[in-house]
This record gives sequence, C-alpha cells and structure tokens, in this order.
Amino acid sequence: MKRLSREELVAVANTKHKSYCLLLSLAIVIGQYAFVNFLLEECDADIEQRTNGTGNGVTPLWYAVSAVELEIVKILLSHGADVNIVCNGTTPLVATCLYENSDLVHCLVENGADIHHRDDKGRTCLMASVGKSMEVVLYVLEQDALINAMDNCGKTVLHYAIQERYTDTVHFLIENDADTSLLTTKCTNCFR
Repeated sequence: MKRLSREELVAVANTKHKSYCLLLSLAIVIGQYAFVNFLLEECDADIEQRTNGTGNGVTPLWYAVSAVELEIVKILLSHGADVNIVCNGTTPLVATCLYENSDLVHCLVENGADIHHRDDKGRTCLMASVGKSMEVVLYVLEQDALINAMDNCGKTVLHYAIQERYTDTVHFLIENDADTSLLTTKCTNCFR
C-alpha cells in the first residue's frame, strides 16, 4: 500500500463527497476524535470550509456543536476554528443555547464567543436559553449579557419567558432588572 504524500493527504482531506460533506465533518458527526486530530494535524483539513462551498453552508465547528461533541469542539477551537462564525443566520453559541448544553456554552464563551451577537432574527444567546437551561441563563447574565436587549420584533428575554409561560424564569428576570415596560414593534408590552 502506497503512503500518501502530504499534498495528497491535503487533497483528500479537503475533497467534498457526494453529500457535499467534508471528511472532517463526517469524522466529527460520528465522533472520531483521533481521526479529527489526524485530519487537522497531518492533512491540513480546512477548519472553516463550509459544506456547500458557499457562505451559507456549515463549518466543522457547527457540526461539532450540533452533534454536542464537546471534546471535538475543544479540538477544533485549539486548532483555530472561528468561535463566532455565522452559519445559517446564527452563531455556534446561540445554537448551543438552544441545545441546553451548559458545558458547551461555557467552552464557547471561555474561548471568545460573543454573548452579544445576534442571529438573523435579532435573538441573543440569553433569549435562546430561556426555557432550556436556567444554568445557562444565569451564566450568560454573569458574563454581562444584556437583559433588556431586543430582537428584530422588539421582544426581550422577558417577552420570551412570558410567552412560553416560564414562570420561575419570569420572576427571576424581573428580580434582576428586566424592564417590564419595553414595547415590541407591535406596541405591546410583555404582559400583552
């Protein structure tokens, strides 16, 4: 069996397959830590290459976050993956808050994730975490998340908590200075 040259390894690692998925992304989805490391270290796999080759596809970090692969997320970040990259209108941090995984949230924030970044609907990681994990809500507030930030419709985290009837979260937010008088773009406050 012929040993591949470095150039051949790089070519294989960065070739898209039928599903438009890179070998690195496939290794991430099936949780192959050693192979992920091999592709990054020995094959110079493109850590930011998007699956469909355009600005809209997802990156390897996105695959790791979606698969809730904390160790692979750490590997990718240690190799320079962009923690604030936007895919499908949102960042890995906002998406992670939807997945209810506080360890991933901590990892991303500790590696420079912007807690103030908004998705394409104007939602922050704090808004995304409401009703998912009170631990994440507390953590992002400790990291100076803006409790009264508004999305594109003028909703705040308090609006989201009330809308979804998360009573404990509503009380917590009000006790922590969430503004009950802010109006949405439809001129309704959080109680209407």
